[in-house]
Amino acid sequence: MKTTTFLLLFLFIITSGSLLAQNATIKGVVLDENNTPISGVSVTTNDNGTETNFDGFFLLEVPVNQEIVLVFSHISFKNILIPIP
Repeated sequence: MKTTTFLLLFLFIITSGSLLAQNATIKGVVLDENNTPISGVSVTTNDNGTETNFDGFFLLEVPVNQEIVLVFSHISFKNILIPIP
């Protein structure tokens, strides 16, 4: 009986946590004008950010149903601002 109760409680906690998480994932790749991946580009929003890997890929979680502005910045390039409605 204790094992069944513990298992049900554990499953409830896991599913309720995923239901409350209202995030979307933005993923992409940053390329230069020659289609070469750029590593080390900072990709930020108001609350969080990430950096591109060696192949130029990034993954960023953002809140859903909010307008955000993605800011791409690198020391060798101009900053780019992209509004996401």
